[in-house]
Amino acid sequence: MASSTTNNPIQKDLKEASEQFQQQILNASNYQLSQANQSISQVSSGMTKVQKSLEEARSNIRSLERELKSFKEHTMKFDSSFVPLITLPKEEWPSAKYVAK
Repeated sequence: MASSTTNNPIQKDLKEASEQFQQQILNASNYQLSQANQSISQVSSGMTKVQKSLEEARSNIRSLERELKSFKEHTMKFDSSFVPLITLPKEEWPSAKYVAK
């Protein structure tokens, strides 16, 4: 009886169709897995770039903070009577001939 089921053309076709369907599912799953891995790789690469940019930004901020501190220390050395031009009324501004020299 077992030999009659394996020789049955319908059973053979059904088995072949089942194997083809399983292979198609496997191929589709492998393709989706490959796409997911590629996406993960791209995200990981992007995250690495973002991390490097953040580190560079932090470094730039620290550098700017040092420059600001140095600038503040330098400006504190000015005489307390120093008055920036911007605070003077327009009629007290020095004439252009004195500023240009």
